[in-house]
Amino acid sequence: MKSLLMGGIRRARPNGTPMATPHPLTRFVATATVVGLIACGSATVGAPTTTVPAPVTHSAVALATAKKKDAFEKDVLALINKARSSKRKCGSKTYAKAKPLKWNAKLALAAERHSTDMSKRDYFNHTSKSGKSPGSRIKATGYKYKAMGETLAAGYSTPKAVVKAWLKSPGHCKILMSKSFTQVGVGHYLGGGTYRHYITADFAKPKKK
Repeated sequence: MKSLLMGGIRRARPNGTPMATPHPLTRFVATATVVGLIACGSATVGAPTTTVPAPVTHSAVALATAKKKDAFEKDVLALINKARSSKRKCGSKTYAKAKPLKWNAKLALAAERHSTDMSKRDYFNHTSKSGKSPGSRIKATGYKYKAMGETLAAGYSTPKAVVKAWLKSPGHCKILMSKSFTQVGVGHYLGGGTYRHYITADFAKPKKK
């Protein structure tokens, strides 16, 4: 079964072999884009979204699911920081080790909203079907950034598989290892849609007040 990764400029298989864009998505997919200090991806910012997620029913099942989901997201954070703790080669370039990223609730909210939207509306893209860009989704939470980046994955059922796929792609690896980012938020949604598992990671460096 094929597994594809795509960056803001090109797509590539997990082994880094570039593929022409566009290409039909297969079951396992990941994608990345960066704006701000990183010179790739779309710099266009759309109108802020006002979508509010539906409230969760606080049943025993819902709470158990929420705890499992939270563990998935925090495991992704831990694996990203583990990767940043030592130098790493991303494609032809070697990146020095970087400081661990700190969890940010607003970035996590933006990521969660996008993962949920992709699942419920059955699409896979940085730009939502409503035309919202990664930057506009982050700004809608009240977060003001100096630099931001976003990576997506779909069809991967474990945090280890998600981060491993990102690290195998030079474009994704660059985002994970970038010293331009100091904070991150991860949103994982398991539900309907073609790929069932939808994961968004929003990376950023806040503006100084």
